[in-house]
Amino acid sequence: MTDERSSIGSSQEAPQIYRFNLEEIECATQYFSEVNLLSKKSSFAATYKGILHDGTEVAVKRINKTSCKSEEAEFLMGLKALTLLRHENLVGLRGFCYSRARGESFLIYDFVANGSLSEYLDVKCDEIHKVLDWYGISPQRQT
Repeated sequence: MTDERSSIGSSQEAPQIYRFNLEEIECATQYFSEVNLLSKKSSFAATYKGILHDGTEVAVKRINKTSCKSEEAEFLMGLKALTLLRHENLVGLRGFCYSRARGESFLIYDFVANGSLSEYLDVKCDEIHKVLDWYGISPQRQT
């Protein structure tokens, strides 16, 4: 397997992120196995847990080909904007993959095991839900 990684960004404008090859992403997610599926909120995208060859855990967002109407250059411009976002509460973007053959895009993030923000924002009656506070996360019953 040849290493097709390249990077975008420079240290002055944004941290470097890597262009993973599709084989690397498929291997990390066990070919997008249902076992590794973290969320699929819509037909737009699904997120999978993956383990890179060096043992690093990542979250891979697979963006559906019907949602990827932009060309690769446009995708890369949007990606560059994502790399400029910096906040302690944002998960770091590690890299990306763009497959022309499949017409799909992939965003690779650092893996965070605490779930998604929507779990905390979706409040339904008579359900135990998570409450964000200054000190951590504690489940509470909605009254």
